[in-house]
Amino acid sequence: MTAEPRLLIENGALIDGSGAAPVENATIVVEGNRVARVGSAMSARPDDTVIDATGKYILPGLIDAHCHLSLHQGALPGVKYTRRVLRVVGGARARQES
Repeated sequence: MTAEPRLLIENGALIDGSGAAPVENATIVVEGNRVARVGSAMSARPDDTVIDATGKYILPGLIDAHCHLSLHQGALPGVKYTRRVLRVVGGARARQES
């Protein structure tokens, strides 16, 4: 039986979210949709996909939930002015809380 192809992300600075300093030149091995191993100098197989992350940061498992709710004119289709957007957003919040 042949092993599934893996994804290796190599040479990046690993930030694990624990507050520890980044680990330089880390390698992350992803098998399927899971991080299988983290370490350094792991060998790639011929059928692996390898990403060189030199000069970049690697944050496995981080979900970027950052977003902006834009409240300027033209940000929402059909809404012309900020005051109307604020009223709509404020009204939705008031209904949700009651």
